[in-house]
Amino acid sequence: MAIYLDAEVLYGLSLRSLEWSSLRAIAQGHRLELAIPELALREATANWRDQVTAKAADIRRAIDRAEGFFELPHFRAPDSQWVADKWRTELLSGARVIEATPEHASQALDRELQRIAPSRDGRGARDAAIWLAIRDDHLSRSEPGYFVSGNYKDFGEPPNGALHSVLRAEVAGSQPFTYVHEISALLPLLAEVGGRAFTVRELDSSPDLKVTMRNRLDDAMGFELIDRLVKSAFGAPLRWSGTRTSVREPTVWKISHQTVYQLPAGQQVAVLRTSWVAFVDIGLSGPRQLVEAGFREGIGALVVEADLWARRDPQTSGVDFAFSGRDKIDVAVDASDILLPPPESALDRPDTFTRM
Repeated sequence: MAIYLDAEVLYGLSLRSLEWSSLRAIAQGHRLELAIPELALREATANWRDQVTAKAADIRRAIDRAEGFFELPHFRAPDSQWVADKWRTELLSGARVIEATPEHASQALDRELQRIAPSRDGRGARDAAIWLAIRDDHLSRSEPGYFVSGNYKDFGEPPNGALHSVLRAEVAGSQPFTYVHEISALLPLLAEVGGRAFTVRELDSSPDLKVTMRNRLDDAMGFELIDRLVKSAFGAPLRWSGTRTSVREPTVWKISHQTVYQLPAGQQVAVLRTSWVAFVDIGLSGPRQLVEAGFREGIGALVVEADLWARRDPQTSGVDFAFSGRDKIDVAVDASDILLPPPESALDRPDTFTRM
């Protein structure tokens, strides 16, 4: 049996993440092979290289902005290609590459010209080549197969993104072929539901988790989000020219949904939908007329929905958490309207709140 991974699933995937380690545990427990088409691997490696380059540039810009305020650390940008190649090597220590063939390239171009799924609108030869590699590998086996790709616009069809009927017909046979949009969707298919639920208290008592959320919010501070925070903090839209923002320690608000699974090795893994709140201190530095009118400092608030992976080892009682995917960030109309859990009893009852 095999689990086929598209490039999109591998974007930004840390090989030390709970997501990857859980996938490895499931694959090993069921004797499933992780397989990646060569073109998908090339694309994912290039994406990892570009992310490393972008992160290094962010660090350099931050250091440049701090010049003159204090002694700056020396920063040497890494060789992005070397880092990406190292990631690729580590990835392949637990996965197999499905080699691209000249036949796949030729057929992919033909599918693009003929508008045959996953190609559409005269484009999509890359996706077609990836699909052909997966299809032929699956048909060469007498085993079930699983395909993971978030690109359901091309590989799927409305209304729910199920595998496109054309593609489904191509893998029809005695062995089932299952398409899912994300790694977490494999859990209900390959792992048993069961285990103790995670609590708000456990999440809120994890300093590392809170630091990670705070960093994610800092990274999200673009112009549009800051402008909405300014409006929330000062009660009106202002024509500001300079701001300073500082995200306070976030707090877990509630766990709106979770499912706990038993991995073959005995560990418990859960996928959680969580809500967070975080206050943001805002300082305006311009224009001068605005500052002189008293609009200097205010407080805004963010409400965040975030998906988490959680893992518990029943033998050691060790617990790990990691964020999965992108956060949905909203700005509270008024920071004073934010509801926070009380300090003790309600932490394990996510539906109980008190007004701050």
